[in-house]
Amino acid sequence: MQNKTILVTGASRGLGRQMVEHYAQHNDVIGLSRSGTGADHARVTNLSCDVTNIDDLDVCIETIFKEFPSIDVLINNAAVLKSTPLVLMKDEDILSMIQTNLVAPILLTKRMVRAMMRQRRGHIVNIVSMSHKLCKPGDSVYAATKAGLEIFGKVVNVEAHSSGISVNNLAISASPTGMLEQITQDDPDKIKSLIPHNQFAKINDIVSAIDFFCSPDSGDIGGQTVFLGGI
Repeated sequence: MQNKTILVTGASRGLGRQMVEHYAQHNDVIGLSRSGTGADHARVTNLSCDVTNIDDLDVCIETIFKEFPSIDVLINNAAVLKSTPLVLMKDEDILSMIQTNLVAPILLTKRMVRAMMRQRRGHIVNIVSMSHKLCKPGDSVYAATKAGLEIFGKVVNVEAHSSGISVNNLAISASPTGMLEQITQDDPDKIKSLIPHNQFAKINDIVSAIDFFCSPDSGDIGGQTVFLGGI
């Protein structure tokens, strides 16, 4: 993509920061995170925003549209993961995953779709997961939130398609980030062995899939989920 305005959540570290750094080479990128930190680049605007807090979210949206007249692409990337059997999981960890992984992108997407409808164009990409395919013990809540986000995206795509908006999902097999380290600790091969391609997702593969979804020629590509890793 080039000469677009792209909004990325979870932009302070990990995959989100990698995407921001990649797209800032040729685009204006807005990175949202609770800390408000992220890539140091002339074309990156880092904003502090708790997207699970409606008041904070609305103030952030107002700030964005004061500086940027339109948003071409929204990438719902922010997520938290606590891999623990359900009966041992703390209630606050359950609520945190539901709020961050599912409620927050729903609230943000609602606001972005309204704006995109006015401009009669836009692309939304939800970063989902292979977790609900694997049914790995400990991932029940995380998998449920990502599966919910996937279905949410498919339905919103139908609702918004007539306004020139596409919504698609990219299911990351696994990426070597801090989130992955929570699961694997010192043994990443135990996750890699679950992936048919037996390798972690690379940033080039991830952005290539996003670029495909957001191509000017992708008008009829919506409501789709692409799984990396051969899942």
